[in-house]
Amino acid sequence: MDDIASIPETAADNATAELYADIRHTLRVPVTNLVWRHLATFDGALASVWHCVKPLYLDGRLDADAAALRSPPGLPVLPRWDREVLLAAGLDEAALASVRNIFANYDATNPRNLLALMAALARLESDDLVPRNAPAHLAAPPPAISRVGPLPPLLDPASLPPAVRRAARRLNDIGLPPGERALVAGVPRHLAHWPGFLALCVDSLEPVADELGRSIEFVYADARSRAQRFAVALPPLHDARWSRDVATALRRFTSVELIANYIPKVRVLEAALPD
Repeated sequence: MDDIASIPETAADNATAELYADIRHTLRVPVTNLVWRHLATFDGALASVWHCVKPLYLDGRLDADAAALRSPPGLPVLPRWDREVLLAAGLDEAALASVRNIFANYDATNPRNLLALMAALARLESDDLVPRNAPAHLAAPPPAISRVGPLPPLLDPASLPPAVRRAARRLNDIGLPPGERALVAGVPRHLAHWPGFLALCVDSLEPVADELGRSIEFVYADARSRAQRFAVALPPLHDARWSRDVATALRRFTSVELIANYIPKVRVLEAALPD
């Protein structure tokens, strides 16, 4: 189910570990997202792509556009879950805190990553791109602190019981066009620690699948449009060793079914948690 190669944080060599630490520090999150760990499998690619887009994160240029992606028009609203319902689904207070951290992590990283990676892909595909109308830099970088707590480890999809694997796949597919796709996203793999809650998320989202699908499509199209403004501000990004592989990887991660898929889903699920 998960055919995305990656270098885990625990297996990274010194140079890669330093890049991972810089990414976490800059994004203010406790884990290195899969896209960066996948880019690390291509010799020299992670350093080149990260150093290309890092200024977009540092000076806050992405923040306003990322905020817009989090609130697409027509985003469905779920009734808030009662704590009793969550407890019956396997979430005590400690587990609920972990789920909040999971949602906060993806809510913080996904919109900015989608914009930055789409911009990097546009830059990689357009060697003749001439800088113009580059967004203005902000003077002060954001504070380099984590805004979310620790996350549970990502579960290997192959290790999940069949019913949990089906629920994880269904969460991935809600709102997307029919089709076979690998389950590579981190959200269902994190939520699989609590199968009852994962099933609750699926049951809650399925009735609003059509509205959610329209929100996902809007986020994807909106992000592509916004990313073009950032692409013109990026330095050239090309290396014969990895350009083709990295372009393929960026197309996959910036497709509608991965990062864009979970920007609306995380917002809807996060908003349904009790105060």
